[in-house]
Amino acid sequence: MDVPAPQGVAGRSPRSLQTDAEYYLQTGKLPTVRGGRSPVAIQDSQYRRAVQNYAGAIAQSRGVTTEQSAEMWRTA
Repeated sequence: MDVPAPQGVAGRSPRSLQTDAEYYLQTGKLPTVRGGRSPVAIQDSQYRRAVQNYAGAIAQSRGVTTEQSAEMWRTA
C-alpha cells in the first residue's frame, strides 16, 4: 500500500517532508529543531512531529515493525 504524498508543514515543502521521513526511517535521525516557545521553534516542533508521523505511515505501509525500525537504526 502506498502512502499518499504529505502536505507541506510549517512552511516546508511536501518533498522535504518525504525526504526527511525516509532519512528518519533509515537512520533514526530527525531534523534539528530550535528550542523554546518562539513561533519558529513551534513550527520546527510541528515539522519534526510531521516527519515522525509520516515515517511511521511509510513503515507501516511497508510492513516494518517498531522492532525492525529500531534494529535498522542501530545498524545505520
